[in-house]
Amino acid sequence: MGLFLQFSCKNGDDTVSGPNGPTGPITFTHAPVDTSKIAQATPLGNLNPPGHTFLTDHIYFYLNDPNLVEVREALPEKNSRTVEPSGGKIDFDIDGALSGNRFLEGTPINGATSIDYAANHLAFVYDMFDPSQIRIAAGGTLNLSPLNHRVGGNTPDPVTVTTASGMVKYELMTTPTAVLQVEMQDTRTIRVEVFPDKTKNEVSNFTTSAETYVS
Repeated sequence: MGLFLQFSCKNGDDTVSGPNGPTGPITFTHAPVDTSKIAQATPLGNLNPPGHTFLTDHIYFYLNDPNLVEVREALPEKNSRTVEPSGGKIDFDIDGALSGNRFLEGTPINGATSIDYAANHLAFVYDMFDPSQIRIAAGGTLNLSPLNHRVGGNTPDPVTVTTASGMVKYELMTTPTAVLQVEMQDTRTIRVEVFPDKTKNEVSNFTTSAETYVS
């Protein structure tokens, strides 16, 4: 079997939801996976370093109880993503390319997934519904709001950015617009700086505000 995260939930008043589902706010409480019953874990693909990210999958793929077949069959129809893999993709890391997730230099591997280090995250990825569209997700350490940002012109593709590319610039569709300049120092290390209210033509070099991220 594959390893996936499964959450039980309870109603906002701390009562466990009944067979018809919760009627109030949902609070995720824990992942009831008996690790002694796991035969193997199938990695998603490119995730660096492995300790940063849990293996995940959509729980409805595993609803084999006869009473839940109708639920399992109905859920994919409600999925807003129309391309495969229908469950989405998070494993964009490519050694030697900009694509994927990175963490501010000095972030401890064992604590990187903690909310305490959320500001240290930076990812060059693709839209969850339309993967042809580049998205840059910033945690907040950079001079940029902690959001997924659209890229003006949708270029350059992070997959094509390498150490040979030198400094590259992304126009971020923020308000006001900003320029994110990035350079790959080696196969897993990048130097990054955000220049608010600037155009690409107004940015040429890094300043002392530049940050280093690693994977």
